[in-house]
Amino acid sequence: MHYRTDKISYCRVELLEFAVKVLAPAAKAALDPETRPVPGAEQCTWCKARFTCTARAIDALQGAGELFGGSDLSVVLPAAKKFDSWLKDVEQAATERLAKGIAIPGFKLVEGDTKSVWREDAQTVLTDLGIDPEVFFERRMRTITEVKKAVGKEMAALVQGATTKPAGKPKLTTEDDPKPGLFDF
Repeated sequence: MHYRTDKISYCRVELLEFAVKVLAPAAKAALDPETRPVPGAEQCTWCKARFTCTARAIDALQGAGELFGGSDLSVVLPAAKKFDSWLKDVEQAATERLAKGIAIPGFKLVEGDTKSVWREDAQTVLTDLGIDPEVFFERRMRTITEVKKAVGKEMAALVQGATTKPAGKPKLTTEDDPKPGLFDF
């Protein structure tokens, strides 16, 4: 592969300037004990202290106060999302600590709920018990994807005429979501 060396050296210079002008001061400020943390959705997502950060906890709890005192849902919903995000991070940190054997008074890890699944030899076991295979097998219509694959690309478009797509359950999101709103206000 052929690279233009003038383009590479330009990128190298730009990268070094960015490191000196932006990264170095930011790193210095982050390590300074006098720097006040500024909690926010973007910066807290990647921060290693997100579950133990006092500033984030205060920010989330102040938002929770808005939940209980506010009737304006446009204020309450973002506060609830921020609080929920912080709470999930705290629960994740607690789970990780307990899994490492670090006690948290009043809490413990327990096995979560699961559903039973068939063993690999289930068909043999059931048949050996004298259970008719019709009891544990049922005929079903193939999935749309299976049928399209079976008939080939030429017929796949025609198969689409035999399908329908039901409306999805309404989902709450912000105004900047690209999907059209269900109601115009």
